[in-house]
Amino acid sequence: MAETEYRKVRITSSVPEFRGTDLEVYGPFEEGDEAEVPKDNAEILENRGNAEQVNN
Repeated sequence: MAETEYRKVRITSSVPEFRGTDLEVYGPFEEGDEAEVPKDNAEILENRGNAEQVNN
């Protein structure tokens, strides 16, 4: 099984609880929360305008 890559994101609008590609449960999140989620899920949240990547 491939190792999951994670990305830290800042939530820009509320997101309900969801199951990540790593099968873990994430959320729910509110605007301003920061979370480390699987990269695939981070990209979906970013594309929907629900999150932005946090640069360390």
